[in-house]
Amino acid sequence: MDELAQQISQWFAGSGIEVTFSTRHLHDLSAVGYSLNSGICRYDITAIRLQNGDRSVRLLPEQLWNGTETGIVTLHVDAPGIRQVFNLSMAPESGWFIRRQYQSAKENVIMTEERFFDAVDRLA
Repeated sequence: MDELAQQISQWFAGSGIEVTFSTRHLHDLSAVGYSLNSGICRYDITAIRLQNGDRSVRLLPEQLWNGTETGIVTLHVDAPGIRQVFNLSMAPESGWFIRRQYQSAKENVIMTEERFFDAVDRLA
């Protein structure tokens, strides 16, 4: 999430869009089987918010694993009269996948800068 936050910050540098980071405290039950004794199912992780007036985008980490996907993040686009949700997950080599909320993981595509901006176009 920290690398994604840095990348998004670079994409919006000088744009007038306010980029803020916060810490989200997760109790992630998907990680319980990973280590019952280490407490890894509770951790702090970066969340990202983009703000442009009354329009916002939130990237919220949800869980570490979900079936075949790793690093599950929801991207919420909120603008007057519009609410959209996208799902992100980590790509196996590097980077991120993105898809619309109700699409299956089979419909994941690599998240490029262009695809990210298409997803958050209501922010402008």
